[in-house]
Amino acid sequence: MQILNFIFGQLSFYVSLILVLFVPGYFFALAIFGKKKLLHPLEKLVFSLVLSIILVDFLMLFLDRVKIPLNRLSLVLGIGIISLASYVVYSYKKPSGAEKTGEKLFNFSKNQTYLLVLLFFLAVFARVLYLENYILPGTTDLGHHMYWAKTFAEKGTLANYEKKDILVENGTYSMSEPENISDFIIGEHLVFTAITLVSGMDVISYFPVLVLFLINIFSLLGLFLLTLRIFEDHPRGKTIAILTLFFIGPLFAIAPPQAKFVGGGVIGNVFGNLLMPAAFYFYFRFLRDNQKSFLLSALFISMGLFYTHHLTGLIFLMTMSLFVLSYSVFNFKNLFSEVRRWKKALFSKPILSFLFFAFVFVFLIHTPSYLTNRAVSSVVGEVAKVEHGGLTLGQFRVTVGELRIGLGLAAIFLFSLFYRKNVAALTLLGSWFFILFLASTKPTWLHLSIPSGRLANYETYPLSILSAFAFVEVFSLLRQKNTIIFSHSRKLIFGAFVVILLYLTFEGMNDNYQNMLPSGTPQKTNQTFHASLYLENKVSPNEMVVKDHIYLASDSWIKLFFMRDYNFPIYRANLERYENGIDRQEKCTLWMVSSPGTDGAKKCFSELNVHYVMVNEKFDSLQFAKDESFSRIYTNGEIGIYYRK
Repeated sequence: MQILNFIFGQLSFYVSLILVLFVPGYFFALAIFGKKKLLHPLEKLVFSLVLSIILVDFLMLFLDRVKIPLNRLSLVLGIGIISLASYVVYSYKKPSGAEKTGEKLFNFSKNQTYLLVLLFFLAVFARVLYLENYILPGTTDLGHHMYWAKTFAEKGTLANYEKKDILVENGTYSMSEPENISDFIIGEHLVFTAITLVSGMDVISYFPVLVLFLINIFSLLGLFLLTLRIFEDHPRGKTIAILTLFFIGPLFAIAPPQAKFVGGGVIGNVFGNLLMPAAFYFYFRFLRDNQKSFLLSALFISMGLFYTHHLTGLIFLMTMSLFVLSYSVFNFKNLFSEVRRWKKALFSKPILSFLFFAFVFVFLIHTPSYLTNRAVSSVVGEVAKVEHGGLTLGQFRVTVGELRIGLGLAAIFLFSLFYRKNVAALTLLGSWFFILFLASTKPTWLHLSIPSGRLANYETYPLSILSAFAFVEVFSLLRQKNTIIFSHSRKLIFGAFVVILLYLTFEGMNDNYQNMLPSGTPQKTNQTFHASLYLENKVSPNEMVVKDHIYLASDSWIKLFFMRDYNFPIYRANLERYENGIDRQEKCTLWMVSSPGTDGAKKCFSELNVHYVMVNEKFDSLQFAKDESFSRIYTNGEIGIYYRK
């Protein structure tokens, strides 16, 4: 019976993945593109995931707005209605054979196909090796995010982002009423809530990491497709796309924003790295092919991006602004004729209908939270922390890799010399690279207050495309018969090619190795979960718990066992947060863990009604063992739970 339950549970989960992450997007793509052969099957697969994420988000926001409970029935029916309606629209569209998917573009040689399969396998394999230690979820960010996914699933409604904090008034301590949190964006959690409700799986399982892994892999395919379309008319476009997949796939597979962000649960960034290149893909194809279906897809994905991650949305908005400006400047002679060409698509019924839908949705269904709380002010404005102040050029070089920077700059130079006819490609890739460079090195110029190192990590995406282009173009130029330099040194050219490629490979694989160091996190996470399960059944509704954040592994997941509040249990934070005068105005959580026998700690225990303390046995057990007012009621060698008599 247990085996049958396990098999049924697995089948239910994978069916739920397909239903939530692929079915609505696939049928919606049919409705948008009709019977026109504009997308290759691989493109349909990738963009089905992109569109499904957004559709499920919008569906759940709509259901919540009209007071329909979020549960398995409402979600399955909602997805079914969207899919059926999309198919009806598709069935009424007339077939058209004028447009092509680009059969030649996807007609790879046998060797190219083998290479693509190998690169994809290596990209997946490297990530799987790293994520083996993270399949049992335990990272801090993922724990915070999954609390909200579980909250929405349990309540059947999209509850407000709120938490309680310790108040200090006239020397008396108490817990505050729920206060709004500005750090979270609703789209980061809805897909996980949907999968939980449809499959019946708890978020305290392997599935959140698996979903993020899937999205990361599809973001690689999305970048490959973007590169393939950008260089569709280039004689070596396929080689550039394959090399891009090599740079972004097997090489640097673990460093942020790749597998480390997947294992770390940096959900917004992982989603953003799928949605932003997808939006660029459709905007680029609209500029080139002037198909309103491409513009509709681009606008729809852009809207979804702003409901998913405000930081990526901000980078996207700045990149698109610079892209429009630079494209207008470099293409000024043809600009007015192109605007006239776009006018028909811009004022078509599908585009105007979407704009009306977007207006109604934003103002009547769900306004993005960062427009109504402090989320925007937390990333836009004066620099608040040292790590937000910008990287030096040396730090930027170390973060991104000097060879990739060199190849990227060479690519922009070569673009301007030899590939100027593709103005859209030059200005898009140049804008993407330059905005990230400026945001990570000179954030004050853009009035940004974001961790600069994190922004620099995103240069991986545009630099992979630019590096691949430069790599292919330089050696192609050197091999031409009319090239004076190296005209009689083919072996030298080939040798230089091999040396640079080997250096890049060694650098990337060494980076993977350095990030693959073993860790005892899964075992410690398991111990934290066991202790939490024990304590969950001990604490009465009116009793409080204090835990340690410094030495407890996976402590952000403890609140998912209680589901009382985002800040339950209250916790001792990193020590510097009590000293900087900004983060922690109270000292109760510090005293109750570090010095429980002091008068201040006793006052905190009493007034906050704290009866249980959860700490690491190695670092924080001595002060409780010596205090007769505490008794140890649980230990697993790693974690001890003490009860205050």
